[in-house]
Amino acid sequence: MLKYVDTLVALPNQTTIFTYIVNVENLQKNSQQIESLKDVLPQAGFQWCDPSNPPLGFTCDPPMYKWRADAFDPQVDSFTDISGYSNANDSQETYDGVDDRWELFWDQGWGMEQAGKPQDNLILRFQAHVTPTLSGSYYNEVFADVDCSAPSTLVLVEEGVTSQAEYCASYSWPTGGVIVPSFDVGVQVGSTTAQGNMDIDWSGGTGDTRLNSWHIN
Repeated sequence: MLKYVDTLVALPNQTTIFTYIVNVENLQKNSQQIESLKDVLPQAGFQWCDPSNPPLGFTCDPPMYKWRADAFDPQVDSFTDISGYSNANDSQETYDGVDDRWELFWDQGWGMEQAGKPQDNLILRFQAHVTPTLSGSYYNEVFADVDCSAPSTLVLVEEGVTSQAEYCASYSWPTGGVIVPSFDVGVQVGSTTAQGNMDIDWSGGTGDTRLNSWHIN
């Protein structure tokens, strides 16, 4: 299971819309039932892009899904082409105050064909947005619960698998992170160099002006 994002860099103080693709592939010789999917957005203000309440000046697509025989390839496949998708609007959105992250949860269930069949890949597409104020690298995570049976020998092993959920759950390693470049300003006096961030507002006779300074390493 992998998660991809179409935009890898978000500029500070500018709203960016991201399109995320979650690819769940069945590598087993039997069909699988996905009970639920939970997507965890990056911290620092990433939010689901609600089509009914998008950021000012933007539009958002609803969550969508489709089946494919081949896994999604971010190098050649389109993030914008929505042909063949069906709407998956029954997501639940919750906020984790401890980690400062929004979570999206789908529990409608999907039946996946065995590996090698035309519908052994589930492609889930949705959008999020952020207006970043902090630089850093923000990664993506997604979890899937699959209806399967853990071998009894594993369940009985001491300190081994203790539950069906533990054996059957699937997790995407953080891939396809978003980078927010840092604001950057430097001052050098003699042999001393000071570096910091710069974000300046001032008002003049012709209106308000904002100056942001950043660089991308």
